Amino acid sequence: MIKLLNEDEQFDEAYAQSPQMMTVRNQLMNKLGADFSAVGGSMNPKILIQYKQNPKIDFEITPNGKNLDIVGRIDKVPDTMHKKRGIAYMRAGNIIYDYIMDFIEDNEERIEETMKLEIRESAKEEYFVGVWGKDKPKYDQAYIETRTFSNRQDAWEFALKWNLKGYYVNFASDEEYDDEDGEYSECTYKPYEMKRTFNAFNEAFEDSENFSYIDDPFSELKKALNDYFNEFHDPVHTKVYYKNLNYDDIWAMDMKVSAYDGTSEKTYSLEFRDAYDGILYVRPQNGSWEKFYDFKSFIDWLDEDIEGLF
Repeated sequence: MIKLLNEDEQFDEAYAQSPQMMTVRNQLMNKLGADFSAVGGSMNPKILIQYKQNPKIDFEITPNGKNLDIVGRIDKVPDTMHKKRGIAYMRAGNIIYDYIMDFIEDNEERIEETMKLEIRESAKEEYFVGVWGKDKPKYDQAYIETRTFSNRQDAWEFALKWNLKGYYVNFASDEEYDDEDGEYSECTYKPYEMKRTFNAFNEAFEDSENFSYIDDPFSELKKALNDYFNEFHDPVHTKVYYKNLNYDDIWAMDMKVSAYDGTSEKTYSLEFRDAYDGILYVRPQNGSWEKFYDFKSFIDWLDEDIEGLF
């Protein structure tokens, strides 16, 4: 006959188990190290182990009479088929450690494939932004925030805000999507890297030592513009002139595009109102201000705007 415990008896049993649970918790955390965190085990007899490198994975340890049970969870869903029961307290530290390591090894690859599918499906015909933590993301690390956009500038602005707060950001889109190979355009940005990635042909600078952004925020823009005009326009008939303006609170520059020895020309005002947020403001002569979050979108717009010169 099974004896049912009343509330007082249940409390007394849980309280009696607390020292043993805390001993198991301490032994386990000494073996697991800094990649894991633990809560519970004292007033709450249940222990929850969190895997910091992939928050999708955690482990629930509960008392079961004079023994312990452990079950791994993915997205807080218990994997009951692989629940381990009846672990003796005196051997719990080693047995639970082995269970955790095996569970992570068995499930990380599956989670990675799920994440790749998430990016791929989200990026198709859209722009995908995934935000990691402030530390360099490790293998299969889950995002703390994801968002999809139909507009590149909205996606870039969202990603930029996180990146300027010191977070690693993944930016993916279908701009170069290849159905046959299943590939898509994707780039991971280090913290603060997006503020200095305005380049028309490559959105990621790996070597910050070669970047003079603070001294002249327009330096990389000029290089991108020169590359564009040299590649798509005849340098004999098309000239581009730049004039840096001496303003106290913003970085400003005038640009003139001249065709056919000056018989046809257009002028533009360009501003970086905050060199660190990377947003470029452009106003054509007698026009209104336009806002761009990367060099590529600006040069695409410029290509259409100067079409009437030729």
